[in-house]
Amino acid sequence: EPDPSGAVAPARDGLAEVWEAERALLTAPVRADPDRLRVLLHPDFVEHDAAGRIWTRSRLLAQIAPLERETRLEQLGATRLGPDAVLLRWRAVTRTMSSLRSSVWVRDDALGRPRWRLLFAQGTATRS
Repeated sequence: EPDPSGAVAPARDGLAEVWEAERALLTAPVRADPDRLRVLLHPDFVEHDAAGRIWTRSRLLAQIAPLERETRLEQLGATRLGPDAVLLRWRAVTRTMSSLRSSVWVRDDALGRPRWRLLFAQGTATRS
């Protein structure tokens, strides 16, 4: 089960924590809980979604809702941008559609302990 808080395990230095945080954002319990989303989303979060909309953290929190469809995450790759920043590339797949996704996660301790927080996300619709 992914840690929906985005908390970083201090003993590990791999990318598993970042992927777990990304997956957590696709779960109904996290999507229905503004407090959990506030922890996972960086205050400067911005998303350019596959439909061409631009979302900020405050706009997303104001319109919080579960995903319309169950979404599967297929990992395509990850690149460290620095010691506390990671670019994830993945495919979001539902029963009827898919999109290519990229997300930039940054690790900070603004909430009292180191955590991965989503700073930027971008989706591009693809043909199923």
